[in-house]
Amino acid sequence: MIAFKVRDMFSSRSAGTIVKSLKALDGGAQVRVNMETYSVEIEPSWARPDAFREAISKAGFTAVAVPPKLSFACEIDVPLPFE
Repeated sequence: MIAFKVRDMFSSRSAGTIVKSLKALDGGAQVRVNMETYSVEIEPSWARPDAFREAISKAGFTAVAVPPKLSFACEIDVPLPFE
């Protein structure tokens, strides 16, 4: 997933313009917009993150990349000293 903050996305019309631009770039991409957090999340089918950022910029908006969320899940078997 690719995520951007688009702080100058103030209305549903702005969001629609951004979605239209992203879909024109990658028709198979899944695009989610959250107006409350000014975020755009994209599941691309082929395009690279920099191409999406450029498409948002060409539509007249400023996109700032959001780093991916990392999750760490593992089990470690550590013997205790008193065993």
